[in-house]
Amino acid sequence: MRRPAAVALLLALAGCGPGESRPALMAPQGMAYGPRHAGSVSVTASGGCVDCAAGQARLSAAQLQAAAIQGLRDSGLFAQVLAQPPAGHDLALRIFRVDAPLFGFDMRCTIEVGWTLTRPGDPTPVWQQAIETSHTARTSDTFAGVERVRLCWEGAARNNLAEGLRRLATLPLPPR
Repeated sequence: MRRPAAVALLLALAGCGPGESRPALMAPQGMAYGPRHAGSVSVTASGGCVDCAAGQARLSAAQLQAAAIQGLRDSGLFAQVLAQPPAGHDLALRIFRVDAPLFGFDMRCTIEVGWTLTRPGDPTPVWQQAIETSHTARTSDTFAGVERVRLCWEGAARNNLAEGLRRLATLPLPPR
């Protein structure tokens, strides 16, 4: 009698089989800079995984790219944001690492993304940094472990994008 209840509890706490992250929930909110850079920027992303093994974050490059584009557009950081080159600047995001727990009550996820800003035709980066951020999803957010893992990936990605945008806003970029 107790075994089914224990199995059900373990499955509820486990992070197996989480759903895909949603770019709209990864885009940073409430970051308004106004048109800080008069030029345009294109955004590309790589890394992540699409067909993830159990326990891996289902965070794809396409999802990170969509969230970054939305965050850039919402922030007003550049006058124009494009999904692909050519633009005055090219922003390349590379997902280096996503660490996510397999199970637990409070789940902490960490993501490391490489940010590289270049000018078209010039391979020398204008700006390049690896940014590592994390987020903890708690049982008070949702009891289902599967949803908690997804929330912690999305939160870690949102925090990474917010930090990257904050750093981009401090760059003295000439208009292009």
